[in-house]
Amino acid sequence: MRDSCDVYAAIRLAAPGGLGSAEDQDVTEEPSQPLRECMRLAADRDLIAAQYAGGFRELLGIGCEWLREAAVRNPDQRQQVVELALRLLAEFGDSLIARKCGPGLSAQAALLAGRVLAAGWPDGAAAVSAMAELDGFLRSEGNRRNPGTTADMTAGILFAALRDGQFIMDPVQFGAVDSVVAG
Repeated sequence: MRDSCDVYAAIRLAAPGGLGSAEDQDVTEEPSQPLRECMRLAADRDLIAAQYAGGFRELLGIGCEWLREAAVRNPDQRQQVVELALRLLAEFGDSLIARKCGPGLSAQAALLAGRVLAAGWPDGAAAVSAMAELDGFLRSEGNRRNPGTTADMTAGILFAALRDGQFIMDPVQFGAVDSVVAG
């Protein structure tokens, strides 16, 4: 139960947009069930909750595999990350878009992401055009169609890949980051 309380407190502290409300185990209240059970209740409408409920199957399984496949196709790590995000969006839609704008717009985002991949992203004019169409769609309505769940999944997959040594960030591609120790 402590995990449930801590996660709910963290969610409230982060104050993410588009959560909506739930009849049972709403994040605005203190949970009364174990974390995995709380997440199971939201799994049908939230891909992140589905990861908790299902043992992070998509994140640690298919997502990490897609990142490996992207690395085989393209040496540019930035493009590997873009391909991963596109595949996630194409396959799962985005539950944040679905909550904020409806499932139809999530499905449309998935369709457009699939078109980018089918056009051969990142190579060729057709792929660039398809990406511009997807970008315009996502940025419309004041960025209300922000694929936040896709971003969270991408970050989680990258964390797992970095942790496991599958993905080692190239400082030339990502720029060296100097850390400053606070004293």
